[in-house]
Amino acid sequence: MDKRQKILNAATRLFVERGFQNTSTANISKEAGVATGTLFIYFATKDELINTIYKEAKQRMAESLKEGFPQGAATRDKLKHLWTEVAAWALDNSENFRFMHMFSASPFITNLTREEVESTSSFAMQSIKDGMKNGEIASIPIDLFHSILDGFLTGTVRYIAANPSKRKKAIEASFDVFWNGIKGE
Repeated sequence: MDKRQKILNAATRLFVERGFQNTSTANISKEAGVATGTLFIYFATKDELINTIYKEAKQRMAESLKEGFPQGAATRDKLKHLWTEVAAWALDNSENFRFMHMFSASPFITNLTREEVESTSSFAMQSIKDGMKNGEIASIPIDLFHSILDGFLTGTVRYIAANPSKRKKAIEASFDVFWNGIKGE
C-alpha cells in the first residue's frame, strides 16, 4: 500500500474514533507509519485531508451503485438496486460508511467537495426526482426524502452488522417497509 493510502486509511480510522478536532496530523502520521512531513507532501492541511477522504469514499460508493444500475427499469427497481448496493457497500466498507455518516453535515466538508460528490451520484438523484414527477414516489422535499432514506438505511446496516446471518432478509424487509412508506398513491 502506498504512503498516500496509508495516510487516508489512518486518518479515516482516527477521525471516526476521535473526531476531527481530537485528531492531530501527528496522530495520523504515527498511525500511518510515516513522518509528519510526509503527510504534508500529500495533503497541505488537515481540512484538505478530510475533504479528500469524504470525496473519495463517496466516489467509490457511487461507482459501486452504478454497477448494474437498471437504467430503464421502474423507480421501485432502481431504488431497490440502490438500497441493496448501499447496504452492501456500507457493510463491506464500514469505516468509510461511518466516516461519511459522521461528517456528512460537518462544516469541515466544503461546498466544493459537496458539489463534486453530488455530481457522482446524479443518476440516483435523477431516478428519485423522476419517481416523484411520475407519481411513483410521494412528492416530498428532497432533503426530507434523503433524511428518511438515510435513517432507514443506517438502521438496516446497523441491524445487519449485529445480525450478519440475517443480511438478505433484513435488506429485503427494510426495503419493503421503506418503499411502502414513500410510494405514491
